[in-house]
Amino acid sequence: MERSYYCAEQVYQMQATYDGFVLCKIAHEAGVDMVSNPIDYFCNHFGEQSDVFWECMKRIFGEIEHTGEGLDEYSYEQNTYKVPLPELNEFYMFLSEEEKGKYVQKFNKMLTISDDFSCEFEMEGVMAGNCFYITLHGGYGCYSPFLEKMVEIRNEVREVIRARKALIVNQLRNVVLLKLVYDRLGVVVESAMEDHVNVVFSRIMERCSNLSVALSPGDSFSFDSMLSMLNQSLDNQVAIQIKRGEVAA
Repeated sequence: MERSYYCAEQVYQMQATYDGFVLCKIAHEAGVDMVSNPIDYFCNHFGEQSDVFWECMKRIFGEIEHTGEGLDEYSYEQNTYKVPLPELNEFYMFLSEEEKGKYVQKFNKMLTISDDFSCEFEMEGVMAGNCFYITLHGGYGCYSPFLEKMVEIRNEVREVIRARKALIVNQLRNVVLLKLVYDRLGVVVESAMEDHVNVVFSRIMERCSNLSVALSPGDSFSFDSMLSMLNQSLDNQVAIQIKRGEVAA
């Protein structure tokens, strides 16, 4: 029986095409519309997937600026690029100096990666203000591991921003609820500002109206509904206090 085999050129072609496919998958999962405006990931030769890489980079991060080129200490080609990430401005606002230092160190480490396919192809990176710089060492290799790390950084930045904003909103809602009770009844309900608003609301209702409203942080209950229920309960409590005052008089 005859045996079929692939020549080296065909193997490289498949590896490059697979790398291009993974690049497109990463971009799709990062929110890039690959349906109405697809990217052709097929490659005839190894190295052609670099075009796919830069197209995915542009669609995910915006315009990439080529800031330098030359040779490294091993005489390999190296190119440096500025990658915009404007979310970093807001990201750093939510961090202490110590937290900022830890994140910068973590992200710089994530941006330093070698391609397993070609040990002569590497990426180094450094965070800088509202962007980061990457330097690619070597002629070509697999690009998808590089893009994957950069998207991981972008996603983590966005998730921290979302979580810190949610925490601030939660604390403000706690202030509104606790102040409302104090202004109407003169009652101070003991609660930590870091407690979830559902827990604080449950504690207030039990303290001020003897109603058992057992909400956990995972329960879906709108803040408008909380305000409506609390105002109604406070109206009842104020009415009761007024009636008691009239009877005592």
